[in-house]
Amino acid sequence: MRTLLAALLLAASAARAQTSTLDARDLSRGLSLPPTSTATVEDATALSVNPAALSRAGAAQLFYAREQSAPKDQSADALFLGTTVFDAVGLGASAQWLRSPSGPDARRLAVGLSLGGPDFSVGTSWNHFRAPGLPALSGMQSWDVGVQARPLRQLSLAAGLRNLDAPARDGLRLDREWLVGAAVRPLGERLTVAVDWSQKDSVPLREGQLSWLVQGEPLRGLQLGAGFSHGLGGPVPPAAQLSVTFNLGQLGAGYALGLGGRGPTHTAVARASVGRWPSLVQGAPKIAVL
Repeated sequence: MRTLLAALLLAASAARAQTSTLDARDLSRGLSLPPTSTATVEDATALSVNPAALSRAGAAQLFYAREQSAPKDQSADALFLGTTVFDAVGLGASAQWLRSPSGPDARRLAVGLSLGGPDFSVGTSWNHFRAPGLPALSGMQSWDVGVQARPLRQLSLAAGLRNLDAPARDGLRLDREWLVGAAVRPLGERLTVAVDWSQKDSVPLREGQLSWLVQGEPLRGLQLGAGFSHGLGGPVPPAAQLSVTFNLGQLGAGYALGLGGRGPTHTAVARASVGRWPSLVQGAPKIAVL
């Protein structure tokens, strides 16, 4: 039974480059965040996207995310904590809990560190997994690394590796995954267009994945987003996400609807931060730091 469960998870992990992220139940990957990019992320959730971006998080911030996924038959909760100190050192920590009535539950803990400024930063994160129903994964560890650069205000570049060490145990292997991203801002922060390429070692190049992102801020404090992913020509079905985020100074909330081949995925996110973000309304709530 243990071997069977390990084989099932291995298949799901390898399937991430064969189906959309929204449809693949990869316990090592965690929940699906609202549409973002390795080149644009700059908050505490960077720990799951590109740890190099933790240097851009700024003052301490806490994110809570909740996912309800029909394709993965999974519900998940996550907490992300991040901050930047001395304007050059990014620190982050996260915990994710994944639950499913049809498969093993899992927990993913991560801590991250990044070094650099707003123009260039490098980072790494350490991940630890616990899955009582899947001994092959339980206790496994992996490392992610990333780079993010902004050579121009209108241009962002990023690269990274997930599961750098490609750990394996009892027939289960967490595949190494290459990531490259780029983003342009033709209208400044009002409009961002990004593209990311991901490729796992275990699949041919034609089964890699492209993810596109468009984010706009039609009103101060109101952010709209859309994401679309597809294969490079192999058997990778497309998937899409739509998102809306409301920022109220030191508080914020957002929602994303994901549409894949096997049903919807709902993701809700809430934020509390010491620093103030552009607010949708005047006189937004403030958090007192004692």
